[in-house]
Amino acid sequence: MPEVSDTPQPPQRVSRWRKPLFIVVAMALLLPSILAALLFFGVPYLATSVAPNWVKEKTGRDLRIGEATFNPFTLDLSVQKFSLNDGTNSLARFEALDIDGSWASISNWAFTTNRITLTKPQIDARIDPSGSLDWARFIDALPKSNEPPKDDTSIPRMLLNQIEIVDASGRLTDARVVASGSDGKGQSVSLDAISLKLEKLSTLPRDRGEYSLDATLNDQTRVQWKGRVGLNPIDSSGDLIVSNLPIGKTLRLSGAALPLAIDGMATLRANYSVAAGTDFVAVGVGGGKLDLADVSLRNPAAAAVNSSDDIATLKSIELSPLSFSWVKHNASASQPSQISYALEPFNAALGAISVKAAGADPEAAFASLSGAAIDSVSVNVVEQIISVANVRLDGADVNVSRNTRGEMAVPFASLGATPSQKKQPEAAAATETTAGALPWRINAPDIAMERAKIVLRDASFATPQRAAVNLDLVLGVAVATGVKPTALISSRTVKASELTLRDDTAADTPPWLSVKEIRLPQFSTDVLSAKIELPRIEVLTPQLLASLSKTGLDLAEKLALAASDPPQTKASIAPAAAPAKRVSISGVALSNGRLVLADTTLSSPLSHVFEALAINIDRIELDGSKPIVARATTNVAGGGAIKANATFNPIKRDGNAALNAEKVLLAPFSPYLNQNTRLKLNQGEFSSDVKITFDTAPSAAEPWRVNASATLAGVEIFDEVAQANFATWRELSSNDIAIRTDRQRLEISLGDLLLDEAKTRLIIGADRSVNLAQIAKPNTASASTPSPANPNAAPPPMDADGNRGARVKVARLQVTGGDLEFADLSLRPQFGARISDLSGLVVGLSNEPSSRAEVSLEGKVDQFGLARLSGTLAPLGATEYTKLKAVFRNLEMASLTPYSGKFAGRAIKSGKLTLDLDYNIEQRKLKGENSLLIDNLVLGEKIDSPDATNLPLDLAIALLRDSDGKIDLGLPVQGSLDDPQFSYGSLIWKAIGNVLTKIASAPFRALGALLGGSGEAFEAVIFEPGEARLLPPEREKLGKLSKALEKRPQLKLTIEGRFDTARDREALADNILKLEVSKRAGMKPPAANEPLIISFTDAKVQAALDDMAATVGDEAVKLRAKFLPPAGNAVTGLLQNARERVTEKGRAEAAAARAQYYPELFKLIRSKQVVPEFAYAALAGLRAEAIRNTVVGVNNFDASRVSVAAPQPVAQSKADQVATTLALSVK
Repeated sequence: MPEVSDTPQPPQRVSRWRKPLFIVVAMALLLPSILAALLFFGVPYLATSVAPNWVKEKTGRDLRIGEATFNPFTLDLSVQKFSLNDGTNSLARFEALDIDGSWASISNWAFTTNRITLTKPQIDARIDPSGSLDWARFIDALPKSNEPPKDDTSIPRMLLNQIEIVDASGRLTDARVVASGSDGKGQSVSLDAISLKLEKLSTLPRDRGEYSLDATLNDQTRVQWKGRVGLNPIDSSGDLIVSNLPIGKTLRLSGAALPLAIDGMATLRANYSVAAGTDFVAVGVGGGKLDLADVSLRNPAAAAVNSSDDIATLKSIELSPLSFSWVKHNASASQPSQISYALEPFNAALGAISVKAAGADPEAAFASLSGAAIDSVSVNVVEQIISVANVRLDGADVNVSRNTRGEMAVPFASLGATPSQKKQPEAAAATETTAGALPWRINAPDIAMERAKIVLRDASFATPQRAAVNLDLVLGVAVATGVKPTALISSRTVKASELTLRDDTAADTPPWLSVKEIRLPQFSTDVLSAKIELPRIEVLTPQLLASLSKTGLDLAEKLALAASDPPQTKASIAPAAAPAKRVSISGVALSNGRLVLADTTLSSPLSHVFEALAINIDRIELDGSKPIVARATTNVAGGGAIKANATFNPIKRDGNAALNAEKVLLAPFSPYLNQNTRLKLNQGEFSSDVKITFDTAPSAAEPWRVNASATLAGVEIFDEVAQANFATWRELSSNDIAIRTDRQRLEISLGDLLLDEAKTRLIIGADRSVNLAQIAKPNTASASTPSPANPNAAPPPMDADGNRGARVKVARLQVTGGDLEFADLSLRPQFGARISDLSGLVVGLSNEPSSRAEVSLEGKVDQFGLARLSGTLAPLGATEYTKLKAVFRNLEMASLTPYSGKFAGRAIKSGKLTLDLDYNIEQRKLKGENSLLIDNLVLGEKIDSPDATNLPLDLAIALLRDSDGKIDLGLPVQGSLDDPQFSYGSLIWKAIGNVLTKIASAPFRALGALLGGSGEAFEAVIFEPGEARLLPPEREKLGKLSKALEKRPQLKLTIEGRFDTARDREALADNILKLEVSKRAGMKPPAANEPLIISFTDAKVQAALDDMAATVGDEAVKLRAKFLPPAGNAVTGLLQNARERVTEKGRAEAAAARAQYYPELFKLIRSKQVVPEFAYAALAGLRAEAIRNTVVGVNNFDASRVSVAAPQPVAQSKADQVATTLALSVK
C-alpha cells in the first residue's frame, strides 16, 4: 500500500497522465501485495490441505503436515510435523523443514537459498513377504505424463548454500525374513543420528561445494562421508568411511540368494571421485581399504535356528589398496557407446581361518589356516583377465573324520545338490546367452602352501585308524571360461611328507604305515579337458608293519568294516552323467621301502624284514584303456633278493606276473620248522622263477595258471636232540611246476623233481627210541589236535575222482647221490650202516586215490653192498595197495654183529647177505614172499645178551648152507595192518627166528625140507624090538641121508645107539627062548640079518617046550590043564588017545588044542626068561654099528664125519618100534 505523508503539499497541476500513472503505480504496488498475501496464505494451504488431498486421491496414501508457514518477503518456508503413511505403515516423516530463501536467485539467475535445515527426518521402507517395496508401489501410483520426454540436456540452475540435515534416521524392514524378537513383522535395519552438512550445492558452471555426512546404522554401523561436490558439471570427490557394517544383515536385506549365511563386520575406507558430462560418466576410487573381521559362514537353516552346525570363521580379511576407475562414453554419430574399466592391483591378507564340521571333534577344526596372503590381484575388465601374482597359505591344518557308518563329516555337505539342480536350466540359458562373449581368464602362477598338516580319523574300520601327512605345494592355476572352459594347473612343487597311518586307539600308538616323502615333479595339466595328464609319483622310504596271528593278517582285521548300521540314504535322481575324462599318471616309483611282517603264530614271534623295496609302475590310464605294468625288487634282510613284474588289464581283468627269488636264505625261517619239531634249519637257499597268468573275470574258465621253477639248495637240517645233522641235501629242485585252477579245484603238478645228494640219519637210541619219533615236540600232538568238526557242516566239494581239495601230481622224482645213515645205539656193540649213492626215480606221484606210483631206487650199502627198491604203490593209499620189492645184494654181515649178538648171542666174523623183500599190501592185508641168501657165513665168539635165544646156530648154519657155502631161505610173512602190534621188521625177525628154531629143534626135518622132502624120519632109524637088523626102508633112508650130508660138508653125523628096556626086553627074551627051543629041537641057527622063526605045531618044538615047562612050575601045569585037560582015569585016557589017533575029528580037536596051548606056554616061559643088562647096550651098539656100516660101507660116506655115541635108552617109544636116533653137529 502506498504511504501518505502528513505534511501538506502545495497544489499541483493535475496532468492528464496522472491518473493512468496512478493506476499503474497502484497496480504495481497492489499486485505484489496480493501476490505476497496469496503466497503467505496459499503456500501453507497448498501444503496442509491441497497436497494431502491430491496424494490421497492419486496414490491412496495419507499425507499430513502439522503446520506450514511462508514469508513471501524473506522467502523463508517452514514445514512442521510432516508425515506420509501407507495405511498403518509410515513412509516418511520429519519434525521441521526450514528453507531460508534468497532474493539472489534473481541476480544469479538460479534458484538460490541461504540455508536449508531438515530436522529429524525419518524414511521408513518395507518389503512385504512377496518382495515388493512400499516406496516402489507409491512411486508407481503417482501420475505419469503421457508426453514423450524432451530432449533437453540442460541442468536446472541451483545454488543451495548451507544444507544441513539434523538427526536423520531411516528404517528398512524386510517381512520376508522373520528374526527372533521381531514379533513376526520381519527383520529391520535402521540408520540413526544421521547428520549431513553441505556448504554449497550448485548447478552453476564450475561451482563446487563441500559436504560431510556422519551416520550410525543400527547403533553399530557408522558412515562418515565428506568431500566436495559440483553439479554443473557433475563433479564430486571426497572420503568415505563405513565402519562396523554387519555383513549378514546387509546381504539379507539386499536379497542376495547365497547358499551360506554370512556374518561379520566390514569396514571400508576410500577416497573417490565422480564426474559426469554430456558425453561421459566417470567414477574413480583410490586408496581404498576393505577390512572384514570375525567373518563366519553357516548353513542357512542352522543359522536361522541358532543351532550348532557346520561353521567357517575368518579372523580378518584385509583388501588394499583398492583403486578402480569406470568411464562410459556416450554414443555419437561417429562412434558407438564405449565403457572402459580399470582396477589397480590390490593385496589381500587373511587372518586365522577355521572350518568346523558338525559331529566332528569339537577341539579340532576340519580345516584351518593361521593366515594367508594374496599379492597383487589385478582385474582387467575389458580383457576379462584376473591375475594374482602369488598366494601364500600359512599354517594349514586339515582334520577329516568318518564315523562308524562310513559317513564323513564334511562341512556344508548338507547343502545338497537340489538347489544346483534347480538352477541348471538358468545356468544353461546363461551359457547360451554369453556364448558369444569373451571368456574370463584367471591366472594365479604362484600358489604356495608349506607344511600343511592333514589328519584323517576313520572309525568305520574294526580298528579306528588315524592318517596324518604334511603337504607342501607350489602351484600355478590358469582358468579360462567360455564355451570350452579350461583349468590349467602347473606344479612346481607337490610334496607330501611324514605320512603315517596308525591305529587310533592311543596317542602313542606307533604307525603301521609310514612314508617319508611323496613328491611329484613339475607338471602342467588341464583338469577340465577330456584328458588329464599327471606326472610320475615318487614314494620315498615307505615302511609297512604287518602282523600275522592265528586269526589272520592284522591288516585284514584292522581294515575290516566296523559292525554298524549302514548309513541311511535317501533316494535321489541321479544327475546326468558327465562326459568321461581320461586321467593318466606317468607312473609311480616307490624306492627304499621296508616291509616288516611279524609272525606271532610262533611261540616266539618272528619278524621277516624286506628291505630296499622298490616298485615301479609304468604309465597308468585310470579308465583302464592301457594295461598296468609294474616291477618290484626287494632284499630279504636275512639274505637273498626278490624281483617281480606284473601286467594287468583292468578292462579284461586279466594279466600276468613274474616272480624271481634268488638265494633267499632259509635259516631265518627255522622257527617254523622248530615250532613243532626239534629240528633247525641251519642253512640253505631258496630260489625260484615263477610265471603267473590270471583272469579274474567271472566267466573265466581258468582264473589262475602258474608255471614255475624252484630250488632249495645247500639245505642243512639240524637235530637238536642228537646234536647232529638230521638231513642235508645239495639240491631239491623242479623246473616244471604248474599250478592251475578252475572254479572247482586247484591242481598242482611237477614235471620233474630232483633231489640231489640228500643225506639223512635213521638212529635207534640207547633207550630204543627212534630219532624220527623224537622229532616232534611233546606238546605237538595236543597242540595240533583239530577241534571236533561240526557234524552239520557241509563237506568240502569232491571232484569226479572222489578227491577233495587240491590235486597234486609229481610226474617224476629223480634221486641222485643220496645217503642214508642207519645206527642202532641200543645194541652192544652198537650197529651202524650206510646206504650211499642212492639214485633212482619215483614216477607218477599223485594224491588221486586211483593213482599208482612207480618206484625204482638203487644205492650202495657200505663199501660194496647194493640196495634196490622197485615196484608200485598208491601214494595216498599205501595201506590199500603196495607192491614193492626191496633187494639187498652183497651186504657185509660182519657189521650185523650187534644184531646177531643181541638176538643170537654170537658175533659174525664174515659173510655176505642178499635179501629179496616183497611188500605186497592189498586192503590193509600184508602178504610178503621174501628170500634171504647168505654166502660164506662165519660166526664168531659168543656174546652175552639177555635177549639172545639158546639156539645151535652153528648146526643151523651148517644145515642151511649148501655145498657152495650159501644159505638160501624163503621167509613168507603176512599180517594185518590194523593189528596194533604190527611191524614189518618184527615179522621178518619173527620169520627168521622161526626158521632157526625149527632148524635147531629138528635139524633132520630141516635137512629133509631142504632136500625137497618132509624130513620127518631122518632123525631116527627104526629097528624092530630086540633086533639090530636094518630093514630095507631104513637102508633107503640112510642112503638119502648120506647124499644130503654130502651136500652139507660142514655137518657131522653122530649115531646114538638106542634101546627100549620094555620093548627090547620082550624081544630079547623071545629071541633067547627061541634060540634055546631051536637048539633043543635040533634046528639050524639063523644067519646074520635073518629072522629067527619057530613053529608051535612042530612036534620037536612042542617037545622042547614041554621039557622047559618044568622051569616055570605050577603055572605051566595050570596052563596045560586049561588047554589040554588030563583024563580022569587010565581008561579014559586010553580012549582019548585012541580017539585022537583013529578019528579025524579027534585028531583035529587035539591039534587045535595044542596050537593054542604051546604059544601060551611060550609066552609064559618067555615072561620068566631072564635078560642080562649088558644085552641092552650090546643091542644098541649092534644097531649103531649096523647104521654106520650101511652109511660108510654101503653108501660110501666119509667115515671121518660119522661117529657112534654111547648106547642110551630111548626117550620115547612106539609100539613094535625102537628108534635109534641120529644127531648132526658141525665139524
